[in-house]
Order: sequence, then C-alpha cells, then structure tokens
Amino acid sequence: MRVWALVLLVLAIFVNAAAWADAHESALLSAILDLGRLNGEALACDDQAAAARAKALILAYAPKVRRYGAAYEQGTQDAFSEHVRNGSKCRTAVQLAGEVERAGVMLRLNAERDAVAGTDSQ
Repeated sequence: MRVWALVLLVLAIFVNAAAWADAHESALLSAILDLGRLNGEALACDDQAAAARAKALILAYAPKVRRYGAAYEQGTQDAFSEHVRNGSKCRTAVQLAGEVERAGVMLRLNAERDAVAGTDSQ
C-alpha cells in the first residue's frame, strides 16, 4: 500500500510541475505578444522611439527561440494592420513609451523565471 501511495505522490508532483511549466510558458508568450502588439502600434503611429525600444527589449530579454520570434512578429503585424484598417487614434508618445516599458518589465520577469526554471525549449 505504501508503494502505491509513493507512486501517486510522485505522479502528482510531475503533473503539477508540468502544469506550472505550461502556465509559465503561457505568461512568457503573452508578454512577448504584448510587446509585439505595442511595436505594431508604434510603427503604425510612426513612433520610432517606442518601436526601437520594443525591439531592443525583445532582443535583450526574449529567449532566442523561433516560436517566440514568430509570436513577436505576428503581434507586430496584427496590431499594425488593425490600427491602419480601423484608423485608430494614436496614443501620445509618453503613453506608448510607458506601455512599452511595462511590457518590457513583464517580459524580463518571465524570461528570468524561464531561465531559472529551465523551461526554455525549442
């Protein structure tokens, strides 16, 4: 009976670890998408400083993995297209810069957590 209890305990630990890794990867991917969307908005609004900062943050903190680069590019393209298609009003440079910095903090925190946990995968 003790053996089965131990087996179930070990199984529960692995299931929880896998769930945590999935949730963390989702948070990292979300942070990358947010920064991509902000980059797309900055490009659509001709805010070169915000676009350059978003790109610098991605290059500095995002894991060098294809799916993360693709997510950033997709977020950029989607936001740019949506902004142009809808004729959305541009935020001020200060507002956009603040949002880029906020997204950069979230990216850095999630990327650091990813590096510590060793969940960065191809």
